[in-house]
Amino acid sequence: MKRMKIGIIGAGSIGLLFACCLGERHDIYLYCRTEEQAAKIGKEGILLREGEREIRCRVRRSAAGYAGEDLDCLIVAVKSYHLPALAGELKKIPGRIPLLFLQNGMGHLPFLEGLPHRTLILGSVEHGAMRTEANRLHLKGRGVTRVALFRGDREFFARLAKGLEVPGFPFLVEDDAEEMLVRKLRVNLIINPLTALLQIPNGKLAENPDFYQAARKLFDEVFAIFPADGREETFRHVMQVCRNTAGNRSSMWKDLAEGRRTEAEAILGYALEKGKERGIRAPILETLYLLIKGLEREKVE
Repeated sequence: MKRMKIGIIGAGSIGLLFACCLGERHDIYLYCRTEEQAAKIGKEGILLREGEREIRCRVRRSAAGYAGEDLDCLIVAVKSYHLPALAGELKKIPGRIPLLFLQNGMGHLPFLEGLPHRTLILGSVEHGAMRTEANRLHLKGRGVTRVALFRGDREFFARLAKGLEVPGFPFLVEDDAEEMLVRKLRVNLIINPLTALLQIPNGKLAENPDFYQAARKLFDEVFAIFPADGREETFRHVMQVCRNTAGNRSSMWKDLAEGRRTEAEAILGYALEKGKERGIRAPILETLYLLIKGLEREKVE
């Protein structure tokens, strides 16, 4: 398998995870938000803990921005609300370089329309990872990364997805990008706001009968906006994700706890907008959105 040059914008939990795992077989160029983090990673590497084991991963280069490298692929692993600020930098990257976006929610899709690149790919990450320091990462559970083509040639995309894989870090190609993202969005719409407001790990939504009922009522609104074949099967899938990630803290809870802006707009805001377009009222979802935004205002400002 060809050794690829892979750029990664963003050195949060997902960016560090991809840098560490893909770095086993590829050359990684990691673009951090600050010079301090880039220097620390350049000097010490990335320390990934999984169970009782800790490994040190090295990247080919860590810097505070893209410097014209001839990449085979660029992975964009920043929060969705950071994308507009990256527009200028992304447009400087040659259009032949494929871009893979790993954001939660679906609010970022209009942004992608304005990019000039020939190949745009959407990803849905199912690994459980948490950054604990600037260059330290705790991998709590392995899953897969689902990828689907947003724009470009399907044969080229399939070859690229196959080339990215390393043992223990699979990429699964999906045919329908929108369905792939909606499937994850349903899960995020249940888990993120409830666990963030209740300050509980994911598994409690399935274990506690009262939290379970609250999740069920929220699911009914979500399903009305984003229907699928098999209502009960879809809800069981959401609950199974809760059980599979029982000890995990949701990204929205972590963001609020650490005084960061959440992805409420890309997740809850997007769903409310779709509900409005389709004439569907979602009072529970709207209440949760307002509570998250209120907490965000208190904690971030």
